[in-house]
Amino acid sequence: MIEGYDGYYNGYFVVYESVFKDCPITNLYLGRKFYCPGSYNPPFKGMNTLETVTIGNGVTAIEDVEDYAAGGVFLDCINLTDVIIGDGIQAIYPATFKDCKKLKNVTIGNNVEAIYTGAFMGCTSLTNITIPQSVNLIGDLVFKNTGLISITIPRYVRIIGEDVFSSALSSIYLMNKSPFAIPDEKCFTNYHYVNTTLYVPVGSIEKYKQAVVWKNFWNIQECDNIGIDDIDESSISLEVMRGGIRLIGAERIPIAIYTINGILVEKIDKYTGEDIFLDKGIYIVSVGNKTMKIKL
Repeated sequence: MIEGYDGYYNGYFVVYESVFKDCPITNLYLGRKFYCPGSYNPPFKGMNTLETVTIGNGVTAIEDVEDYAAGGVFLDCINLTDVIIGDGIQAIYPATFKDCKKLKNVTIGNNVEAIYTGAFMGCTSLTNITIPQSVNLIGDLVFKNTGLISITIPRYVRIIGEDVFSSALSSIYLMNKSPFAIPDEKCFTNYHYVNTTLYVPVGSIEKYKQAVVWKNFWNIQECDNIGIDDIDESSISLEVMRGGIRLIGAERIPIAIYTINGILVEKIDKYTGEDIFLDKGIYIVSVGNKTMKIKL
């Protein structure tokens, strides 16, 4: 575990190129602002022992070189499987997790506004990801050559770059009842237009069938469980029972449960009211944008 050190500069935990080369780190926790001066050898590049990365809520930035070709902080960590990005982060920079072949579970904090070029490109094991409502920009190549088969695009997204998605993508769920403009048709390929189903909120199908780019999709369907603008998260409650928990008022909302150390132990894309069984311990329960701490 790495939590930074007292000798940081100008509020940043400064890490120079290849500084952790050959260190057998498996679980990494970052607790301060993190800056990697421009280089072609990011500090955790190709670290084959790394399995989990947790970026604490106190971290407000993970900076790296702006040159996409140089690669991001965790480039080519081929055994990295789990990533938690805290609520302090506002942007995921270019190629941050590029070519992390085993990356399967990603939790993105509720304040991320932009996901930049190739951030998850080449993550072939990544089949599902929840993008928070705070995101308004998804850059070029972000999910290119991933295993992503379905994605929900939040209602506040206004910019989607070129060649963002892989050919594995079979469904896109759009939460915005009014189609936002995509200036470049290179966002999607002809394969997507023919084979990917576009799901839109009830009452908006005709708008999408007439909108630039969106109208190119052959299969556009209405779906009644998206585009819900008024989920009252204040009404959600949690009931602790012997051996687990039950959530009240959280139906159809995504659920994620973590240990106090940030390890994901349970993830449910759409909660249906079932009991969730857990061992004794302290847990963080994330329900939509609401977070609760419990002890069993």
